[in-house]
Amino acid sequence: MRHLRQPVSILILSALLWGCSFEKTPEEHVQAAREYIAADEPGSAILELKNALQKDGYMAEARWLLGKTYLEAGDSASAVKELERANYMDWDRNATIPLYARALVAEEMYAEVDKLSDQDLDEAARASLYSSQAMAKVAQSENQDAKALIEKTLEMQPELSAARLAKAKLEINLGEIEKAEETLDEIVKGDEDNAEAWQTLGQLAMMQSEPEKAGEALDKALELDPDNALALYHRTMSALQTEDYKVAREGAAKMLRANPKSPGANFVQGFLDLRANESEKAAKRLSLAEPLTPQYPHIALFLGTAELMNGNLEIAAAAAERFNALVPGSVGGRKLLATVRMEEGNFAQTEDLMRPVLEANPDDVDALRLMANALLNQRKTEEGLELLARVAQLEPESADAKVRLGAGLLMDGRPEDASLHLESALQLNPEFQNADLLLILSMTAQGENEKALQMARALAQKRPDDTEPVNLIGWIHGRMGDIDKARATYEKALAMAPADPGANHSLASLALQDNDYDTAIGHYNNILEADADHLAANLELARIDALQGNDEATIARLEKMIEVHPDVLQPRVLLARFFLSTDRADKVSTAFVGLSEERSNDPAVLQMTAAAQVAGQDHEEALFTLEQLNKSAPGSAANQYLTAIAAAGAGDSKGAEENLRQAIEINPDHLPSHLALGRLLFGLQRFDEVPAHLDVLTQAAPDNPRVLMLQAAMLQHEGDNAGAIALAKKSHELAPTVNTVLTLGGYHELDGDTAAAQALYRQWLQNNPDDTTVRLKLAVDEMNAGADATVQYRQVIERDADNVIALNNLAWILKDSEPTEALDLARRAANLAPESPAVLDTLAMVELVNDNVVQATRTIRRALELAPDEPSLVYHRAVIEQANGQKDEAAYTLEQLLATDADFPEKAEARSLYESLK
Repeated sequence: MRHLRQPVSILILSALLWGCSFEKTPEEHVQAAREYIAADEPGSAILELKNALQKDGYMAEARWLLGKTYLEAGDSASAVKELERANYMDWDRNATIPLYARALVAEEMYAEVDKLSDQDLDEAARASLYSSQAMAKVAQSENQDAKALIEKTLEMQPELSAARLAKAKLEINLGEIEKAEETLDEIVKGDEDNAEAWQTLGQLAMMQSEPEKAGEALDKALELDPDNALALYHRTMSALQTEDYKVAREGAAKMLRANPKSPGANFVQGFLDLRANESEKAAKRLSLAEPLTPQYPHIALFLGTAELMNGNLEIAAAAAERFNALVPGSVGGRKLLATVRMEEGNFAQTEDLMRPVLEANPDDVDALRLMANALLNQRKTEEGLELLARVAQLEPESADAKVRLGAGLLMDGRPEDASLHLESALQLNPEFQNADLLLILSMTAQGENEKALQMARALAQKRPDDTEPVNLIGWIHGRMGDIDKARATYEKALAMAPADPGANHSLASLALQDNDYDTAIGHYNNILEADADHLAANLELARIDALQGNDEATIARLEKMIEVHPDVLQPRVLLARFFLSTDRADKVSTAFVGLSEERSNDPAVLQMTAAAQVAGQDHEEALFTLEQLNKSAPGSAANQYLTAIAAAGAGDSKGAEENLRQAIEINPDHLPSHLALGRLLFGLQRFDEVPAHLDVLTQAAPDNPRVLMLQAAMLQHEGDNAGAIALAKKSHELAPTVNTVLTLGGYHELDGDTAAAQALYRQWLQNNPDDTTVRLKLAVDEMNAGADATVQYRQVIERDADNVIALNNLAWILKDSEPTEALDLARRAANLAPESPAVLDTLAMVELVNDNVVQATRTIRRALELAPDEPSLVYHRAVIEQANGQKDEAAYTLEQLLATDADFPEKAEARSLYESLK
């Protein structure tokens, strides 16, 4: 039994001893943490310190040591919490405050750093605190305060690295780059393990555009502190600049693992994606990097490039504009923006962007190409061809360069020269399809249709499954006048591909020449069966709807295309033009709803908007729009002409003249400007200047009705009434309008032939009974001649119930015979024109004949307030005063009126009334 008891005792003792060794005290956890710290195992140290605090949450030393370990491990947020608690528990301030201050600076809690007191701190702790407070001031650009703190610190401890680092950063703030570099070099010489100093040296090198030097310093910082996120960020950026893409890719991957939305990491990865032609991925990455654009403007350049590759012109344009605003001298930025403008059709701005680039480097091939295309599209052909020839000279082995030059020569109407370059391109690259097609086109341009036909047939054999050569054969037959063969060839293309857009469009065009709308519609529907949203086919169908008078269908189809292709301007401009052509100028703005600000400033949009504003008589707004248009698309005679029309409408004849002269300077053959300027000069009575413009007009458009009218006006001015009547009559016969009938009638009246004028007006009204303008003119003439104009005025009011002139004049005619009706008419006129003295005068006299003397008195007073010197109104006041029994007042009013010796129609009646009242 005794032997049994001994093992049991040993087991019990062992269990007790094991249990004692497993349960550490808080102090033992802290001691273990110190050992882990010494062994550079911060993770294990943190675990031990947390275990200690679980057992004793008020253990100040553990709090302090945990905060210190967090800070050294780069977790400044956790360090702030623990060091704040340690300070609250009154742990040694000399140990706690310096660390706490550093942690607050790392967390950018600068206000809290300022609040820390240096009370009871020893010199070393105070120096450390002041260094942190100086760093906070530097970060907030409070440079004077920072300087004072740094000087105070360095007086105490001249070699303190933290203070000298703050000094270096202050020097960077002040732009003293060389001093900062010297200070940092001194720090790392004496303290080569100072990761933050190496990091700052790296950042400084980046600022000085020395990425290789930056990389060396940042590598050292990361060697000392592998988790330093800021050093990693700048190292990745420096690698990007030195084209060390392996390091850049590794850095970006590490940053993205830590923070998938990191702007810096996404910038680098986005650039690498773009470099690999993965433009969609690049655009997404670079969009996340946009907050860094002010610091790294090239983000905007790369984003613009990616979005241009993706076909997102608006976003590409915005990014390119932003980059050019940040780096205005960048060649790459100008090329990107020029490419976007070229895609948008803004060739003038493309030219403006490329000129400085070519002045600096005349052999920049990309700039030469962009500039040449811009010039050719503006019909500046000679200069454009010179640039294309320069490209071909710089790239003698490039088939593409020769094809571009050949195409330019073809555009310039020089097919023989084009052929030489196109044939050379085919020798360099026989598979260059564009050269084949252009060479065939050059043959047709030289009239060698048979040769072109042979070449097109050879191309068709070479590309048996392609409809393009077949369509080209059909086109050549059409040029040769053989419509039947052309149609048969296009049908052959349709047999190969029933939805082929080219063949269907060509057959539809042939059908439209015969006014066969149904067949044309059928061909465009063939295209839509394969692609319901095909833009060109839908636009052609909209055009057919318009030709057939199907306005609602036209609008609906164009609106559908705007919905499907919101970024394409063509359907919007066509809809706006349709609204203008159908007298719905107020609807034009609806065509451009939803456009971005950039697209809203496109010249085509501005031009349509301005035309609508002019048509709507909103001349001031039109001038504002045209100012923008002329800035974005200078050198347009049509735009200058439109500006002149708006200026004239706004009453600015000087501005109108200036703009018309500019239009003629741009295009000496711009007939609308010559006509408008001639008419303007005539209106300004500068008759001697009109013939110069008439000479241009009569040579170019001798039978234009408006030109004939201007000629007629000049003849009438010169006293040749018969000649003026003859030309005005011819103009009226060519284009009978309200303007021509009234002008011709006016010339008859000036010639003393009132009967001919009235006969002309009556004939016009027989054919145009709803024309209130001519009817009103006839009514006024009849009224002035003493004839009964009642019928004419009633017909005007029947068609235009709010015509003030007709209401007023008919009220005057009827005031004695039909006073009640006259009162209704006069009041309606006064409601429509309450500030018109003439209308109020009529109302006053009609009120008088209806025995409303009080109302008549009020009304005539209001009329006289508006026109106090109008003698007829003064006479009518006297009549109303006399009717109201105020004979003395009436006599005085008449005495004063007659004393002025003013001339007015009722003067005899006024004198007679005055004599009766004396």
